[in-house]
Amino acid sequence: MTINIKELDEQILKTWRVTGIINAIYLYARTTDTKLSDSVVYVENLLKDQSKTPLENETAMEICLEDDIIILIKEERKLEAVKLYIDKTNCSLIQGKNYVDALTEKFFIA
Repeated sequence: MTINIKELDEQILKTWRVTGIINAIYLYARTTDTKLSDSVVYVENLLKDQSKTPLENETAMEICLEDDIIILIKEERKLEAVKLYIDKTNCSLIQGKNYVDALTEKFFIA
């Protein structure tokens, strides 16, 4: 089986953003049949590299903001998530609410 590294890296980053670094490491280890210690190094380097370059037309700052908002949503602090988004982007209240609602749907957060 041929592994497309770019697609795997994108899947690892998405997994990291949604469920955390441990699941991202396990994904890499399972997919590449690599030892966990080597997988940790690979994923950590990938995370360092991705903060230097855009990912799917998002800047590193947007990725970090999205991660912070996802954490707030998971902690059932949606109002704070909306406020954070508004503060960082200078958008309207309705835009902030729509963004948080979209993330909630996108990542199936109840």
